[in-house]
Amino acid sequence: MDKAHRHTFYLTCRRSARQCDLFTYVPGIVALIWSLDFLRDQLSDGRRFRILAVVGDFTRECLALVADTSLSGRRVGRELDAVVAEVATNTF
Repeated sequence: MDKAHRHTFYLTCRRSARQCDLFTYVPGIVALIWSLDFLRDQLSDGRRFRILAVVGDFTRECLALVADTSLSGRRVGRELDAVVAEVATNTF
């Protein structure tokens, strides 16, 4: 891991070193912690579709909504790469 990205995954501990069960996030990286979810529904004609939702955990900003009849692993990877590129240009 290079030096520029090492700090992005660093968590500080609010208690002593022995009792590190409560963590606080470093304020500079809150934009880099996301949740990923898949939603599915059905159209009135019976066709099913899925939605990939990527949401920032702290800002609750919707970073991506991708709707399609099928979402492969490659497609999810491409969409996540696009989100990373977009956030990287806005954050750094």
